[in-house]
Amino acid sequence: MKQRFFLKIILFLFLLLFSSLLISPVFSEESTEDPNKKYGELQNEIEELTRKLEETRSKKVTLANQIAFMDNQIQISLTTLRIQETTVKIGEMEKEIEKLKERIGILEQSLTTVSELLIDRIQANYKSGVVLPYYALLQSDGFSELISRSKYLRLVQAHDTKLLFEVQATKADFEQQKQLFEQKKAELDHLQAQLEQQKVSLNQQKVDKEALLTVTRSDEKRYQDLLLQARSEQAAIEKAMRQAIVQLKDGTPIEEGKEIGLMGNSGAPSCSTGPHLHMEITKDGVRNNPSDYLKSIGVNWDNSPDGPFSFNGSWNWPMSEPIRITQGYGMTYWARTGFYGGGPHNGLDMVSSNIVIHAPKSGTLYKGTFGCGSSTLKWVAVDHGGGIITWYFHVQ
Repeated sequence: MKQRFFLKIILFLFLLLFSSLLISPVFSEESTEDPNKKYGELQNEIEELTRKLEETRSKKVTLANQIAFMDNQIQISLTTLRIQETTVKIGEMEKEIEKLKERIGILEQSLTTVSELLIDRIQANYKSGVVLPYYALLQSDGFSELISRSKYLRLVQAHDTKLLFEVQATKADFEQQKQLFEQKKAELDHLQAQLEQQKVSLNQQKVDKEALLTVTRSDEKRYQDLLLQARSEQAAIEKAMRQAIVQLKDGTPIEEGKEIGLMGNSGAPSCSTGPHLHMEITKDGVRNNPSDYLKSIGVNWDNSPDGPFSFNGSWNWPMSEPIRITQGYGMTYWARTGFYGGGPHNGLDMVSSNIVIHAPKSGTLYKGTFGCGSSTLKWVAVDHGGGIITWYFHVQ
């Protein structure tokens, strides 16, 4: 009888030891392939290409240098390497997650078995603690043997209680392993999203390069003319807005929908590439995306290689349909090509067969001009209150 009892104790201790081994650090095993070495190699290549990229960017702005900047051997290769790096990380993360998932399953099964065994032992010992004292009293040969049996029962019960606390601690560690699993899974999702963004960026870089060659027809003079016009326009608009903010006075009240000007080509040839309306919106002096104010309508997209984007506001448009969008707000194709000194395009460019410009909201109308090279850039602005001003450039 005693031998069977001690065998149960030994079996239980073995299971407990086995479960404690399972919760040892999941990633402590040595891998046959050191991922850090591969990461290091990729990082060295990325750093080298980044250095070359900065060198190319710092050179004189010419079509040849811009193509080199966008070339497969520099920017595109850099993105390709980053994709490779992210892919390696995803592979290692997936292995870790699979290993962790497998161990969590084994640990959960082991804990269930050990807990059930321990509960059975405690229940059996509790019954022994109630029934056996009377049985021991009848079976004992003497008082000293009775005392020994009672001490033995108390020691077994105390030991079982200690083991119960240890099992509870093991379960707490098990929960930590599950939390680690969820954390790793979230990191994997982030890396996969990052990989998709890098792939999109790579495709866009290839399209940008081909589009630049098409637009400029590989002609250096045409490229320089476009570059000069874009940067001169941006500088002129910046200065005009700074001066206007200080000098806005004697404005005219204007109602929503009323005519405020005509679309034109003022500023050409120095600061305009053709008749269009360049619209900007500022709030408390900070530029905002006009697409966040204008309501959704059907437009014709002429901003290739950029694609369509959404309009999320409620304002009426300043021009009548049909409207053709030639450039959006932000890091557009021309902005990525470096035409605005590495900065974004700060407005929304549009063209319409009906050249009348209307106030999208009521406010106070202002007009002005600004010199741009040998040309004069004309503008109108409407202060709508609440710190919001809409600006319209290249008007007649």
